[in-house]
Amino acid sequence: DQIKISVLNASHNLNAAQRLASMLVRKQKKNIEKRMGMNLKIINISSVNQQTILSRTKIYFHPNFLKAALILSEFLPGEQVLEPFPESRKSKISNDVQIYVGKNFE
Repeated sequence: DQIKISVLNASHNLNAAQRLASMLVRKQKKNIEKRMGMNLKIINISSVNQQTILSRTKIYFHPNFLKAALILSEFLPGEQVLEPFPESRKSKISNDVQIYVGKNFE
């Protein structure tokens, strides 16, 4: 099995999404995969528009990926908010988890 993740920058720091994705893949990938029992694949790294700047990192997940989202949150620095994908966006999302990197990510 594989978990597909998007990392989106929702902070003023231009490199936040890239830094978080790099940290997950280079430093934590094996530990995360072992805990989840799935391969980790980052399929998208990008930024959101300026109106979507968040104070804290937010993790959106499909209902069957709650456990994976909780495990991911343990490996991320700072506080995160976990929420299921809103109904209006579920059919448009091709990934299993989206991480919106907030201003609290250092």
